[in-house]
Amino acid sequence: MNKLTLKSHAKINLTLEILGRLPSGYHQILSVMQELELHDLITLKARHDNFIKIVCDKPYVPSNRRNIAWKAANLLRQKTGIKHAGVTITIIKNIPVAGGLAGGSSNAAATLCGLNRLWRLGLSADELMAIGAEIGMDVPFFILGGTAIATERGEIVFPLAPLPKFYVVVANPGVGVSTKEAYQSLNLADMLSDRITPKFISALENGDRQAIMGLLHNDFEKSISRKLPIISEIKATMQEHGASNSMLSGSGSSVYCLMDSKTQAEIVCEGLQSKVPYVIVTASKSVLNRQDACSTESF
Repeated sequence: MNKLTLKSHAKINLTLEILGRLPSGYHQILSVMQELELHDLITLKARHDNFIKIVCDKPYVPSNRRNIAWKAANLLRQKTGIKHAGVTITIIKNIPVAGGLAGGSSNAAATLCGLNRLWRLGLSADELMAIGAEIGMDVPFFILGGTAIATERGEIVFPLAPLPKFYVVVANPGVGVSTKEAYQSLNLADMLSDRITPKFISALENGDRQAIMGLLHNDFEKSISRKLPIISEIKATMQEHGASNSMLSGSGSSVYCLMDSKTQAEIVCEGLQSKVPYVIVTASKSVLNRQDACSTESF
Protein backbone atom coordinates (compact mmCIF):
# COMPACT_ATOMS: atom_id res chain seq x y z
CA MET A 1 0.00 0.00 0.00
CA ASN A 2 1.44 3.40 -0.96
CA LYS A 3 -1.72 5.56 -0.92
CA LEU A 4 -4.62 5.95 1.49
CA THR A 5 -7.62 8.31 1.62
CA LEU A 6 -9.44 8.84 4.90
CA LYS A 7 -12.39 10.80 6.27
CA SER A 8 -11.46 13.42 8.86
CA HIS A 9 -14.62 14.22 10.83
CA ALA A 10 -15.81 17.37 12.60
CA LYS A 11 -16.98 17.48 16.22
CA ILE A 12 -19.37 19.48 18.36
CA ASN A 13 -19.35 20.01 22.12
CA LEU A 14 -22.64 18.87 23.63
CA THR A 15 -21.48 20.24 26.97
CA LEU A 16 -18.42 22.36 27.75
CA GLU A 17 -17.71 23.48 31.31
CA ILE A 18 -14.66 25.33 32.62
CA LEU A 19 -13.71 23.85 35.99
CA GLY A 20 -10.84 26.20 36.89
CA ARG A 21 -7.10 26.40 36.34
CA LEU A 22 -4.60 23.56 36.49
CA PRO A 23 -1.19 23.98 38.20
CA SER A 24 0.24 24.46 34.69
CA GLY A 25 -1.87 27.60 34.29
CA TYR A 26 -4.09 26.08 31.61
CA HIS A 27 -7.83 25.81 32.12
CA GLN A 28 -9.35 22.49 33.15
CA ILE A 29 -12.47 21.55 31.22
CA LEU A 30 -15.21 18.94 31.31
CA SER A 31 -16.89 18.34 27.97
CA VAL A 32 -19.06 15.80 26.20
CA MET A 33 -17.82 15.71 22.62
CA GLN A 34 -19.63 14.28 19.61
CA GLU A 35 -18.24 13.31 16.24
CA LEU A 36 -20.21 14.36 13.13
CA GLU A 37 -20.59 12.87 9.67
CA LEU A 38 -19.31 16.20 8.27
CA HIS A 39 -15.72 15.57 7.20
CA ASP A 40 -12.62 16.66 5.32
CA LEU A 41 -10.79 14.19 3.10
CA ILE A 42 -7.14 13.34 3.79
CA THR A 43 -5.08 11.50 1.16
CA LEU A 44 -1.70 10.15 2.22
CA LYS A 45 0.72 9.14 -0.54
CA ALA A 46 4.10 7.62 0.26
CA ARG A 47 7.14 9.41 -1.16
CA HIS A 48 10.54 8.04 -2.10
CA ASP A 49 12.30 10.93 -0.37
CA ASN A 50 12.17 12.20 3.21
CA PHE A 51 9.87 15.19 2.64
CA ILE A 52 6.49 15.88 4.19
CA LYS A 53 4.47 17.86 1.65
CA ILE A 54 1.08 19.47 2.30
CA VAL A 55 -1.39 20.16 -0.49
CA CYS A 56 -4.77 21.77 0.28
CA ASP A 57 -7.65 22.99 -1.87
CA LYS A 58 -8.12 26.06 0.36
CA PRO A 59 -5.40 28.74 -0.02
CA TYR A 60 -5.89 30.06 3.54
CA VAL A 61 -4.82 26.70 5.03
CA PRO A 62 -1.04 26.60 5.68
CA SER A 63 0.85 24.27 3.36
CA ASN A 64 4.08 24.34 5.34
CA ARG A 65 5.34 23.32 8.80
CA ARG A 66 2.60 25.40 10.42
CA ASN A 67 -0.01 22.90 9.22
CA ILE A 68 -1.07 20.59 12.06
CA ALA A 69 -1.11 17.55 9.76
CA TRP A 70 2.55 18.26 8.91
CA LYS A 71 3.30 18.45 12.65
CA ALA A 72 1.53 15.12 13.20
CA ALA A 73 3.51 13.33 10.49
CA ASN A 74 6.80 14.83 11.67
CA LEU A 75 6.18 13.97 15.34
CA LEU A 76 5.17 10.41 14.42
CA ARG A 77 8.49 9.95 12.61
CA GLN A 78 10.40 11.31 15.61
CA LYS A 79 8.55 9.12 18.12
CA THR A 80 8.96 5.90 16.12
CA GLY A 81 12.47 6.57 14.81
CA ILE A 82 11.35 5.69 11.29
CA LYS A 83 13.78 6.95 8.64
CA HIS A 84 13.47 7.64 4.93
CA ALA A 85 9.68 7.95 5.17
CA GLY A 86 8.19 10.85 3.25
CA VAL A 87 4.53 11.54 2.54
CA THR A 88 2.37 13.91 0.53
CA ILE A 89 -0.71 14.90 2.56
CA THR A 90 -3.56 16.22 0.42
CA ILE A 91 -6.40 17.89 2.32
CA ILE A 92 -9.85 18.60 0.88
CA LYS A 93 -11.47 20.98 3.37
CA ASN A 94 -15.20 20.92 4.08
CA ILE A 95 -15.04 21.82 7.79
CA PRO A 96 -14.95 25.59 8.53
CA VAL A 97 -11.60 26.79 9.90
CA ALA A 98 -11.45 28.30 13.42
CA GLY A 99 -15.12 27.48 13.92
CA GLY A 100 -15.09 25.36 17.07
CA LEU A 101 -15.42 22.14 15.06
CA ALA A 102 -11.75 21.06 15.45
CA GLY A 103 -11.14 20.41 11.77
CA GLY A 104 -7.38 20.88 12.16
CA SER A 105 -7.15 18.48 15.10
CA SER A 106 -9.21 15.98 13.15
CA ASN A 107 -6.79 16.28 10.20
CA ALA A 108 -3.90 15.56 12.58
CA ALA A 109 -5.66 12.50 14.03
CA ALA A 110 -6.46 11.13 10.56
CA THR A 111 -2.84 11.67 9.56
CA LEU A 112 -1.59 9.74 12.61
CA CYS A 113 -4.03 6.88 12.07
CA GLY A 114 -3.40 6.73 8.33
CA LEU A 115 0.40 6.82 8.59
CA ASN A 116 0.25 4.14 11.27
CA ARG A 117 -1.19 1.93 8.53
CA LEU A 118 0.76 3.30 5.57
CA TRP A 119 4.11 2.99 7.35
CA ARG A 120 3.08 -0.30 9.05
CA LEU A 121 4.00 0.98 12.51
CA GLY A 122 1.60 -1.18 14.49
CA LEU A 123 0.91 1.45 17.17
CA SER A 124 -2.15 1.02 19.40
CA ALA A 125 -4.91 3.60 19.71
CA ASP A 126 -3.61 4.50 23.18
CA GLU A 127 -0.11 5.10 21.79
CA LEU A 128 -1.51 7.25 18.99
CA MET A 129 -3.61 9.23 21.48
CA ALA A 130 -0.51 9.93 23.60
CA ILE A 131 1.30 11.26 20.53
CA GLY A 132 -1.78 13.22 19.48
CA ALA A 133 -1.99 14.96 22.87
CA GLU A 134 1.40 16.54 22.16
CA ILE A 135 0.00 18.07 18.96
CA GLY A 136 -3.37 19.41 20.10
CA MET A 137 -5.86 18.90 22.90
CA ASP A 138 -8.67 17.67 20.62
CA VAL A 139 -6.53 15.18 18.67
CA PRO A 140 -6.98 12.23 21.10
CA PHE A 141 -10.77 12.56 20.85
CA PHE A 142 -10.71 11.95 17.10
CA ILE A 143 -8.58 8.84 17.55
CA LEU A 144 -11.25 7.53 19.94
CA GLY A 145 -14.23 8.91 17.99
CA GLY A 146 -17.99 8.70 18.53
CA THR A 147 -19.26 10.15 21.81
CA ALA A 148 -16.75 10.81 24.60
CA ILE A 149 -16.06 12.84 27.69
CA ALA A 150 -12.96 15.02 27.72
CA THR A 151 -11.28 16.45 30.80
CA GLU A 152 -8.07 18.08 32.03
CA ARG A 153 -7.12 20.35 29.09
CA GLY A 154 -9.32 18.22 26.83
CA GLU A 155 -6.68 15.63 26.02
CA ILE A 156 -7.92 12.98 28.49
CA VAL A 157 -10.87 11.23 26.85
CA PHE A 158 -13.09 8.28 27.71
CA PRO A 159 -15.90 6.72 25.67
CA LEU A 160 -19.53 7.31 26.62
CA ALA A 161 -22.84 5.71 25.67
CA PRO A 162 -23.48 6.73 22.06
CA LEU A 163 -25.65 9.73 21.29
CA PRO A 164 -28.96 8.63 19.70
CA LYS A 165 -28.97 9.61 16.05
CA PHE A 166 -29.74 13.27 15.47
CA TYR A 167 -29.59 15.37 12.35
CA VAL A 168 -27.38 18.36 13.05
CA VAL A 169 -27.58 21.79 11.46
CA VAL A 170 -24.20 23.57 11.64
CA ALA A 171 -24.02 27.30 10.86
CA ASN A 172 -20.85 29.35 10.72
CA PRO A 173 -20.91 33.17 10.45
CA GLY A 174 -17.55 33.33 8.66
CA VAL A 175 -15.78 34.96 11.60
CA GLY A 176 -13.22 32.90 13.48
CA VAL A 177 -12.63 33.00 17.24
CA SER A 178 -9.23 32.04 18.60
CA THR A 179 -9.18 29.84 21.68
CA LYS A 180 -6.95 32.38 23.44
CA GLU A 181 -9.46 35.18 22.82
CA ALA A 182 -12.31 32.97 24.03
CA TYR A 183 -10.61 32.23 27.34
CA GLN A 184 -9.69 35.89 27.81
CA SER A 185 -13.34 36.90 27.36
CA LEU A 186 -14.69 34.37 29.90
CA ASN A 187 -16.81 35.80 32.71
CA LEU A 188 -17.19 33.71 35.87
CA ALA A 189 -20.72 35.07 36.28
CA ASP A 190 -21.70 33.26 33.06
CA MET A 191 -20.79 29.84 34.45
CA LEU A 192 -23.18 27.49 36.20
CA SER A 193 -22.57 26.70 39.87
CA ASP A 194 -24.20 23.29 39.40
CA ARG A 195 -22.38 20.95 37.01
CA ILE A 196 -24.54 19.98 34.04
CA THR A 197 -22.27 17.39 32.40
CA PRO A 198 -23.10 14.55 34.86
CA LYS A 199 -26.81 15.13 34.16
CA PHE A 200 -26.12 15.06 30.44
CA ILE A 201 -24.24 11.76 30.73
CA SER A 202 -27.21 10.29 32.61
CA ALA A 203 -29.53 11.41 29.79
CA LEU A 204 -27.17 9.74 27.29
CA GLU A 205 -27.18 6.48 29.23
CA ASN A 206 -30.99 6.55 29.32
CA GLY A 207 -31.29 7.47 25.64
CA ASP A 208 -33.52 10.41 26.68
CA ARG A 209 -33.66 12.54 23.53
CA GLN A 210 -35.65 15.39 25.11
CA ALA A 211 -33.30 15.65 28.08
CA ILE A 212 -30.28 15.56 25.77
CA MET A 213 -31.62 18.50 23.75
CA GLY A 214 -32.53 20.39 26.92
CA LEU A 215 -29.14 19.95 28.61
CA LEU A 216 -26.84 21.29 25.88
CA HIS A 217 -24.44 23.77 27.48
CA ASN A 218 -21.30 25.77 26.74
CA ASP A 219 -19.62 28.12 29.22
CA PHE A 220 -18.22 30.15 26.32
CA GLU A 221 -21.57 30.93 24.70
CA LYS A 222 -22.59 34.07 26.61
CA SER A 223 -19.19 35.78 26.39
CA ILE A 224 -18.72 34.90 22.70
CA SER A 225 -22.27 36.07 21.94
CA ARG A 226 -21.47 39.46 23.48
CA LYS A 227 -18.37 39.63 21.29
CA LEU A 228 -20.19 38.38 18.16
CA PRO A 229 -23.91 39.34 18.14
CA ILE A 230 -24.39 37.19 15.02
CA ILE A 231 -24.28 34.15 17.35
CA SER A 232 -27.53 35.22 19.02
CA GLU A 233 -29.04 35.99 15.61
CA ILE A 234 -28.21 32.48 14.37
CA LYS A 235 -29.76 30.94 17.48
CA ALA A 236 -32.91 33.05 17.10
CA THR A 237 -33.26 32.04 13.44
CA MET A 238 -32.87 28.37 14.33
CA GLN A 239 -35.65 28.74 16.90
CA GLU A 240 -37.89 30.61 14.44
CA HIS A 241 -37.63 27.67 12.04
CA GLY A 242 -38.47 24.96 14.53
CA ALA A 243 -35.33 24.18 16.54
CA SER A 244 -36.01 23.62 20.24
CA ASN A 245 -32.29 23.83 21.02
CA SER A 246 -29.09 25.45 19.76
CA MET A 247 -25.58 25.82 21.11
CA LEU A 248 -22.16 27.26 20.35
CA SER A 249 -19.55 24.59 19.61
CA GLY A 250 -16.16 24.83 21.31
CA SER A 251 -14.99 28.41 21.61
CA GLY A 252 -16.94 29.30 18.46
CA SER A 253 -17.96 30.58 16.15
CA SER A 254 -20.04 27.71 14.76
CA VAL A 255 -23.54 27.17 16.17
CA TYR A 256 -25.44 23.90 15.88
CA CYS A 257 -28.88 22.50 16.68
CA LEU A 258 -30.04 18.89 17.05
CA MET A 259 -33.10 17.83 15.06
CA ASP A 260 -35.11 14.63 15.09
CA SER A 261 -35.65 14.44 11.33
CA LYS A 262 -33.76 15.39 8.20
CA THR A 263 -36.81 17.28 6.91
CA GLN A 264 -36.89 19.45 10.06
CA ALA A 265 -33.15 20.03 9.78
CA GLU A 266 -33.44 21.12 6.14
CA ILE A 267 -36.12 23.67 7.08
CA VAL A 268 -33.76 25.21 9.66
CA CYS A 269 -30.89 25.11 7.16
CA GLU A 270 -32.94 26.88 4.49
CA GLY A 271 -33.92 29.60 6.96
CA LEU A 272 -30.24 30.34 7.66
CA GLN A 273 -28.94 30.38 4.09
CA SER A 274 -29.47 34.12 3.59
CA LYS A 275 -27.92 34.99 6.96
CA VAL A 276 -24.61 33.11 7.09
CA PRO A 277 -21.98 32.13 4.50
CA TYR A 278 -21.88 28.51 5.67
CA VAL A 279 -24.70 26.24 6.81
CA ILE A 280 -25.06 22.49 6.36
CA VAL A 281 -27.19 19.56 7.45
CA THR A 282 -25.12 16.67 8.75
CA ALA A 283 -25.68 13.94 11.37
CA SER A 284 -24.15 12.54 14.52
CA LYS A 285 -21.66 9.71 14.02
CA SER A 286 -21.30 6.69 16.27
CA VAL A 287 -18.50 4.17 16.72
CA LEU A 288 -19.93 0.66 16.38
CA ASN A 289 -17.00 -1.15 17.97
CA ARG A 290 -14.69 0.56 20.45
CA GLN A 291 -12.02 -2.01 19.69
CA ASP A 292 -11.86 -0.43 16.25
CA ALA A 293 -10.79 2.98 17.61
CA CYS A 294 -8.78 4.87 15.00
CA SER A 295 -10.05 2.63 12.20
CA THR A 296 -10.77 5.78 10.18
CA GLU A 297 -12.86 5.07 7.11
CA SER A 298 -10.75 4.73 4.00
CA PHE A 299 -11.47 4.38 0.32
